[in-house]
Amino acid sequence: MYKIKAPNLSLKDLLVKIKDLAEIQLDLAYTSVIYEDREAAEQAIKLEDKITEYLGYAIIRAVMAGKDIELAEKLLALIRFAGALEIISNAAADIARLTIEKVSLGVFRDLLMQADEVTIRARVLRKEAEGKSVEEIENITGMRIVAIKRRKKWILNPPSELKVWREDIVYLSGPEERINCALVFISGEERSRGAINISEHMKNFFDFLISMKYIAETSLALSYYALLTGDKSLAKEVEHLEQWVDYMRDILDVYALKMSRHFDEVDALRGFFRLIDATEEITDAAYRLSQIVLKGIDVSPIFQIILDESDEKLISLEVASGSPM
Repeated sequence: MYKIKAPNLSLKDLLVKIKDLAEIQLDLAYTSVIYEDREAAEQAIKLEDKITEYLGYAIIRAVMAGKDIELAEKLLALIRFAGALEIISNAAADIARLTIEKVSLGVFRDLLMQADEVTIRARVLRKEAEGKSVEEIENITGMRIVAIKRRKKWILNPPSELKVWREDIVYLSGPEERINCALVFISGEERSRGAINISEHMKNFFDFLISMKYIAETSLALSYYALLTGDKSLAKEVEHLEQWVDYMRDILDVYALKMSRHFDEVDALRGFFRLIDATEEITDAAYRLSQIVLKGIDVSPIFQIILDESDEKLISLEVASGSPM
């Protein structure tokens, strides 16, 4: 009889792994599109399989742990959490497949570097960067290292003490305004910021994409915080954002039909709409997370532990009166 060999990880540890890997996968997927980086795309797709595998193990752990109806309800909520992360993973894999399938994004590829949050890659070429630890580079650049490609080996979510080698390819995620700092320090290169020639119609499409990407990221952060605090008003806001994205998509589809005769870059639009579909899936995943809170299931204690052990932390700050923010 075949026996499942589950890793020696608790349900909590499995959920932390799924969350961290899904975030790394999404970063690699966007990087693969921006740089037409096939290796990053292949790694992102491999992570989809790994996340699906971990989700299966998480379900097994939950089934084994359920001893009464109240506990079973909370465990089911955690499985829904993992399932929502799998949706995000699937969306990331769909983005990565654009690179594998060589689907053109045209001018949209360059414009993606102008988003608020970006993922970049840089080859370690400068002596100042060589031998520095992950933590040191992150402190200097203000960006987070999500992965390192060392020859043929991928190091995902590298430990803070790991030192980078010359010729390592480093993948970093962070705010757009830190790109130049990171590139100059690591590789000695500067970001090319030439004018991008784009029609008004294509610019409108890009604005839709960036708005939906921003809403998806915001929805996800709010849904995490709603799970952490049990705040139903936040969960309700995620619902509203999901509805707003659906509304934006309707407007976008109508606009595309009206303007189709003006477009020269039909192939780029095909890739664009696949990016939009993936972004919409991420918002849907956030919506699913919000439903856990709206159903009154309190998972905040274990979710606090999951977030504490995750790579990306979630905090809230009260804006003081008179703050320039």
